Amino acid sequence: MKLKAFILAAAAVAFTPAISTQAATATQIVAFQKDAKAAHVKQMHRVFALLGSGNYAGAWQEQLNLEKMMAADHQAYERALYPLYDLSNAMFMACPSRQGVSMQQDPLQAIQLVRNVYVRGVGIEDANKFLGADDIELSIDIIKNMVEKQLIEDVKATHTADAYRELLTVLDNNHPAYKYAAEQVAILEFDESCKTVAGCHAYLRNYPNSPLIEKAKAQLLKLEFTHAKEVNDEKTWNKFISDYQFVSEASTQVGEARKALTHLQETRLCNKATTLAELDDYASSHRRDVANRVFVAYDNLVNLPTHSYRFMSLKLNFNGFVGSVDETITETSGTVTLNRYKFNAQGLLTEAYNGHTRVLTQYTYAYDAKHGYYLVGKKEKGKSYAYKCTYGANGRLSRITCTDGQVINFTYDADGRITERNEIIAGGKNRKSTYKSGKIRTEKTGGTLLKFLRYDGSRATQITSEKGKTKYVWNYTYTTNESGQWTRVAATLNGKPRLTITRTYH
Repeated sequence: MKLKAFILAAAAVAFTPAISTQAATATQIVAFQKDAKAAHVKQMHRVFALLGSGNYAGAWQEQLNLEKMMAADHQAYERALYPLYDLSNAMFMACPSRQGVSMQQDPLQAIQLVRNVYVRGVGIEDANKFLGADDIELSIDIIKNMVEKQLIEDVKATHTADAYRELLTVLDNNHPAYKYAAEQVAILEFDESCKTVAGCHAYLRNYPNSPLIEKAKAQLLKLEFTHAKEVNDEKTWNKFISDYQFVSEASTQVGEARKALTHLQETRLCNKATTLAELDDYASSHRRDVANRVFVAYDNLVNLPTHSYRFMSLKLNFNGFVGSVDETITETSGTVTLNRYKFNAQGLLTEAYNGHTRVLTQYTYAYDAKHGYYLVGKKEKGKSYAYKCTYGANGRLSRITCTDGQVINFTYDADGRITERNEIIAGGKNRKSTYKSGKIRTEKTGGTLLKFLRYDGSRATQITSEKGKTKYVWNYTYTTNESGQWTRVAATLNGKPRLTITRTYH
């Protein structure tokens, strides 16, 4: 058998014969074998003999003659010749160079006709006997391969994603061209899909084995980074950092994203209207950065003496509360002490009434963009005192002095967390406190050493007091409200109830 190679060529449509569209019964389909000498069967034989030799022009003329014979009852002849009539039409639809064939070229329709023969599964053996004649030397498999070859060449010439997708619908998964077609779909879809963020995401989902998968990831990174810069808000930068912080190829973009995010956060939080609660929330939910001005403002504020409240050196935070607080300390001896605190709109302590000494202290503050809020002065017992805050090169509070004689010096670690606090308190006594990870660990005043041994979050739950050979152990149990503020503390001393502290927030 001599068959010329298939090549793609356009053709004018001069005639389009009817194509078999439904399966007939087995008795109808094998009619051409029962009546092999019938004129229409012989004519079909002549068509395939010429097709087998590669003479498509001659075969087409014989096909037209066959059409004339079938004109009286086309459907009946189709059934009588099935599947031969469909197979010849498939070859003409996939005819290379047209070679005198005026049927519309459609290799996709051609392969579908051939595949239908396999799907129906009837008449195949008889058709192969017919096609295997010495002057034909064809088979359904040979025709299928010829049509597939032409379809593949046609698709390659068209070279569109849709064409390759259609090819995948008719090729078997194990066909040598199947993988190539799948790759071409992925490659062509890349240019079309990866123009937008959504398109890139869809591409990565749909083509996980694409040879361009890394290119698609790089394109997605570029598009998402560009999108984040255009939107330039905290939510978008946070998502970008979350998505790419562990992607080594995105380290440069993540670094720039962190800088942009920090700038936005500093703009939002480093201003006079910002509350202590907002700063506290930020500090507890973000990675500490020594250069971040938000952390500088937060540290400078919470390290002020007005924001460390103590009873027996127990740190009692108000969590940036705004309003007033009534505090009752009830000792097991029956002694009751009433304290009151007032906080302004930023959560800064403005008044503190000590029920034990019966002294009301009022505080005033000022603000600057570099350091945040700082103490200006206080009034108590009819006298006014002035504070002076000194800052280090990094903007962190390094020293506080007050005209009442109080002096506080601060030391920080490389991350900006306080590590040591040295204070000269009333009467000229020195108090030295040490910190680890922002939490107080020891405090020494004169000959008394306090050790903060256990914490529940930011709250100390066990403190020991040592002076010489004498040691006391304080344990604290907290009750909190839905806002996270504690409303009651029960304290024991050496295992025995010692006092309770209750707070009411207004």
